[in-house]
Amino acid sequence: MDVLGFSAGGHTALALAMQHPARVRRLVAASTFFSRDAVPDEFWEGMKTATLDNMPAAYMDADRSLNPEPGHLERLFELDRQRIVGFEGWSEQELGRITAPTLVLCADQDVMSPEHAVRMSRAIPGARLLIVPGGHGDYLGELAPSDGDLRPMLATLPQLLRFLDA
Repeated sequence: MDVLGFSAGGHTALALAMQHPARVRRLVAASTFFSRDAVPDEFWEGMKTATLDNMPAAYMDADRSLNPEPGHLERLFELDRQRIVGFEGWSEQELGRITAPTLVLCADQDVMSPEHAVRMSRAIPGARLLIVPGGHGDYLGELAPSDGDLRPMLATLPQLLRFLDA
């Protein structure tokens, strides 16, 4: 299967590719990081004290429309927050176990630096690297940063399709 993991979901995608290499045909690691030094200390401090009130309303509304069960959003938020706070990272040697053709994708104004994306792409054997102009996820049409402007996504999409079709 082809796997695209964005942001915190990128950790899941990387873990899947490392732990179950036969299941991943192609991997896109988008706006994600493999080590804690990829983001400023303020990121980790903010995650320790984050509350549901910090989540953009668009994401809360989307989850509640898909999962109307009372308390679902709160549980989801807390599980994700704890997972990020507890993330210890991987070494470049661990990333070297990824066998799937991989595209490391980030924006030049992303949460992690383009330099970190370069490190990741060099640690994964044969990985390709794509750095696009923009911010965290707007190049994928991610709702909060794109504010509904799909032009960055439409510019990036041909590159993603070319990689997946190769």
